Amino acid sequence: MATSPKFRKRITRAKQIQTFFFWVFRICAYLIVLCATLIFGKIFVKGAPVVFRAHWPFVNVSFLTERPETLTVYTQPDGHTFEVGEKELRARQAKGETFPEQSESYVYSSGGIFPCIVGTVLLVVGSMAIALVLGVCAAVFLSEYSRRTPWVAAIRLAILNLAGVPSIVFGLFGYALFVVFLGWNVSLLAGW
Repeated sequence: MATSPKFRKRITRAKQIQTFFFWVFRICAYLIVLCATLIFGKIFVKGAPVVFRAHWPFVNVSFLTERPETLTVYTQPDGHTFEVGEKELRARQAKGETFPEQSESYVYSSGGIFPCIVGTVLLVVGSMAIALVLGVCAAVFLSEYSRRTPWVAAIRLAILNLAGVPSIVFGLFGYALFVVFLGWNVSLLAGW
């Protein structure tokens, strides 16, 4: 039994345009995913052999677990140069070894990144703990215990504005206000 033309969906011009643009956007999304996959795949394929080497370029266990050091490059009278980190330099000097006088120092060019990793983890954990406690307490208070007052309405409006604005905008606004306009910067805090 054939379906009656009355019950068939009519395909209008607007529906055809909508379907066309859906497919255009879908193909664009697939292309973006394909490009991102190719980029990250190339980074992984080229970078995987470099990771955990003992010689330069390297990312190894000591790089991830040591503190940064000053790198000193010494030039010997015959023109030969050698590099030594601060920890190794102190150990060699304690043994009585002498070094040529011509040298160049590069701050934090040797050693590892362990303090940076620990600082990042502590910053994230600390900020999440504070934000979680304050955020949950504020949400419970506003939704369960607060009465409808102009003050609470203003707080709710501020929360909606905070949720709708990207955090980089707040960072740029804070930078412009506190650092540029008011002149509050690190040198002020350090007493310079």
